Amino acid sequence: MRRERIFLALKKYFNSINSEVINVCTVGTIKTKSAIRTAGRGLDIEDAVINYIVSLVPTERGVD
Repeated sequence: MRRERIFLALKKYFNSINSEVINVCTVGTIKTKSAIRTAGRGLDIEDAVINYIVSLVPTERGVD
């Protein structure tokens, strides 16, 4: 919600000086277990459940 208000304020300002604003997304990469933890937090799943699911992912020589 706040991000959208900031974007709209910037868009209004730059349109007033005859310029344009675009929305840009950046993408990063994370490993399997980190992705599961991040998704779990986003879905409000309890840490104990997330840790159990992460423990099911096999790890061999540091590779998930």
